[in-house]
Amino acid sequence: MATEDDDDRPSVKQTTATEMEPNTVAQQEIVNVVARGDFGGERIPSFDRLTAKLMQTHWVRRPRRFRVIMARRQAKLTLAVMIFETGNVLCVGAKSETSAHREMKTVADVVASLWQNMAFANFKVVHVVYRTTLDHVVEQISRENDAKRQVDLGNERKRRRLDKDAL
Repeated sequence: MATEDDDDRPSVKQTTATEMEPNTVAQQEIVNVVARGDFGGERIPSFDRLTAKLMQTHWVRRPRRFRVIMARRQAKLTLAVMIFETGNVLCVGAKSETSAHREMKTVADVVASLWQNMAFANFKVVHVVYRTTLDHVVEQISRENDAKRQVDLGNERKRRRLDKDAL
């Protein structure tokens, strides 16, 4: 049975690259998803009311330089949602598109509970950052290190035998 947090796990896709050796498999893991949305061009009426409401479920920070609320859910500190006074919403640090959309929807529900005429719209994934690993390269390095250890171990045994014979 799938739980709510199942799709928060980073998705991994495997691709076989044609330029590489035939057995090479490149794994790409999502590291960061950046998404944006807005409230259909509506401005946030009261930043203070929204900050107070978000403080019940999120860690909230309001920098002095910009008119923005930065909210992080206490359980997911790597994921941040920024709500601008203009009504734009930006989500950074999600591990999947689904978790980004869910977190932005949570913030939109808080806004909708304060002002019924504001509805969340225009969700869009802006940027996805992947980490790529090559399985055969890791395996080859591991084999080389094992071979090196065997040679070092053999040299150590020879040195001990010579030291023992010298006594």
